[in-house]
Amino acid sequence: MSEIVSRHVLFEIEHHIRERVADAEFGFQFSEADEDAVTGALGQSLVTRPRQTYDLSTESQYEWSFTYRKIRGRGPKAPEKSIGADGIFHMEVFGADGELLRQKGLLFQAKMGTKPSGGMKMREQMECLIRFRRASILLEYGPHGYSATPVDDLPQDDNNWRYRRAVTRPLADVLGSDFVHCRIGQLGLRFDHNRECLLFPEETNGYHFASNADIVTLHIDRYPL
Repeated sequence: MSEIVSRHVLFEIEHHIRERVADAEFGFQFSEADEDAVTGALGQSLVTRPRQTYDLSTESQYEWSFTYRKIRGRGPKAPEKSIGADGIFHMEVFGADGELLRQKGLLFQAKMGTKPSGGMKMREQMECLIRFRRASILLEYGPHGYSATPVDDLPQDDNNWRYRRAVTRPLADVLGSDFVHCRIGQLGLRFDHNRECLLFPEETNGYHFASNADIVTLHIDRYPL
């Protein structure tokens, strides 16, 4: 990502993510009774109005912002297939002429760390997400912080999926460092708001979310001076 976006801008975004995730972790105590409420609070915490950043080293002007929305997943035209995700973190970079230069996504399945996890439902979700390899994470909420584990790193036995604690990392590190600096995530993975489906490079028909999904999008625009 640093070849098309100033590293100064990326580190500013990373700082924003770390600060806002910490705010969301503090607020866990007020919404811990409901997993969807915790996810919504995290999304709302990351939201920011467009911010302009001038990078002296590249003499370039950038504008970036986070947006958040709840995607409909029920109703008269309920989706038919599940992708196993509660939502997606989405990153878009636009050039000076408004051209989309790069987009990528990171799917997540959220769980409450205060409750037992596992069973057939979780197994089915992980089996759906494993096809996205390093572009999907298991996000765990808890009173002592939020953590994330790449789904590809979760071991499987005959009956269950379990955490391997050695690879569980703070969510702020996974999003602020790995995702923003392109160590995880899938290029071209995005959510089509008009068709209400997930699209990725090898797929043209799209996969629909089977339940309400949360979309957190990072927009970065570069402007001519």
